[in-house]
Amino acid sequence: MALSSLIRDLAATPELGQLSERVSRVRAARPLSVSDVGGAARLATVAALIHTVRVPVLIITSRQDVAEQVTATLAEYLDGSSLDVRLWPVSESLPYEMVPIDRDASARRVEILQSLHQREPSVTVAAARAMTQMLSSPGELSAQSFTLKIGEQLDVEQFLSRMLSLGYQMVKLVREPGQISRRGGIIDIFPPSESYGIRLDLFGDEIDSLRHFDPETQRSIERINQISIRPPLEHALVNRESSVTEIRKLDTSDLRD
Repeated sequence: MALSSLIRDLAATPELGQLSERVSRVRAARPLSVSDVGGAARLATVAALIHTVRVPVLIITSRQDVAEQVTATLAEYLDGSSLDVRLWPVSESLPYEMVPIDRDASARRVEILQSLHQREPSVTVAAARAMTQMLSSPGELSAQSFTLKIGEQLDVEQFLSRMLSLGYQMVKLVREPGQISRRGGIIDIFPPSESYGIRLDLFGDEIDSLRHFDPETQRSIERINQISIRPPLEHALVNRESSVTEIRKLDTSDLRD
């Protein structure tokens, strides 16, 4: 028997109905503690509750391996429910460690943040370590996001400068999320929300066409009328200048060289 059918049966029980009613009465910053659910039944109960309430859910676990296990189990329980169960990508680097940015992981974090901001019903599982990461606020994420449409005027130099300030990486060929390139009147960009890159064809300063393209073959796939551009990183680089100013104000006289 599929686990998803078990969840539907569990969701129809009076006990789950009472629990769902208790959850619906919970207000912001007012925790609800449920202690009488056995260990083996916890994830099944959580899955049934998620299936019933249909709201954005964030589950925090103690470790990354536990988060991976919870994600896999909930995905089995909620299979066919149209709810997306996602694992928050946790950075493996230590704080202040000088390592290259994992742009694919950053793109997935931005996508999850956008979904949570829009309050789309979904399930996100994250290890406690993820709660220490720097993230853009919902307001910052919205302020950095915009839409491009066919027929709009586009100041190319200003657009490229804006993309670089958001954290896009200028490359010769766009192959992964967070990259951008320019070849004459053609601009390729790979926003984190897209499965394929986006190719802008310009006629002067006007957007003449928008097309998806395959980053592997660089061949255009289909025409589209508009595209949403979002920052490629989960933390706002636009604040780096003010951050540097604040860091320089710190008293480091008692620190060792």
